Amino acid sequence: MYQKNVGAYYHLGLSQAMVSYSIHEVTEALNQRALLEKYIKFPKTPIEREIISKRFVELFGLPGVIGAIDGGTQVAIIRPVEDEEAYLNRKLYHSINVMAVSSIHFQI
Repeated sequence: MYQKNVGAYYHLGLSQAMVSYSIHEVTEALNQRALLEKYIKFPKTPIEREIISKRFVELFGLPGVIGAIDGGTQVAIIRPVEDEEAYLNRKLYHSINVMAVSSIHFQI
């Protein structure tokens, strides 16, 4: 449904097919082995998962958790010259949506 809505939004000038193609291309790019190995780390053993789970309990009282997803936030940006309306959020300022997935171990 999301693809159809975005594709139907005439200000963007994208068809549903182009939205689908773009999602596929971005997903393929993000799934390149070099990117996955550098930026995405999952606990590989039961011991690693147990250690991480215990830290979530110690710090936040959340049992059975080995990772967290941020619900997202709007980061304000300077109004873009092109496609300005695509960056106007529901609170009527220009922004991009940022989401994060993290373990208990924060690495940069």
